[in-house]
Amino acid sequence: MKNLYKYLFAFVFIFSLFIPQLAFRQVVSCGPNVYFRATISSVRSGLWSDPGTWGGAVPSAIDKPLITTGTTVTLDTDITCAGLGISGTLIFDPTQSITLTSTGNIVTS
Repeated sequence: MKNLYKYLFAFVFIFSLFIPQLAFRQVVSCGPNVYFRATISSVRSGLWSDPGTWGGAVPSAIDKPLITTGTTVTLDTDITCAGLGISGTLIFDPTQSITLTSTGNIVTS
């Protein structure tokens, strides 16, 4: 039986060389599109720790922040949130070691 598996694998491997659609590939699948209900949203680009980025208050651990389309938020401090939506751009400050902890889902679109 072991030989049968060896021959079968060899056949599929050689066959896949001639037919690319059968080649072995790494596949990443994502879950279904999920609606994200934010409790606070970015109103302009800036640092995560800047209240102006969020319209007056920095997100707390119980918030579900949304980085809105067209804004870029730079994570410049360790944060904990109850979920995170990213429609814009989130950048980790490359000059620091930053930790993002979420007790909920992180949804990108």
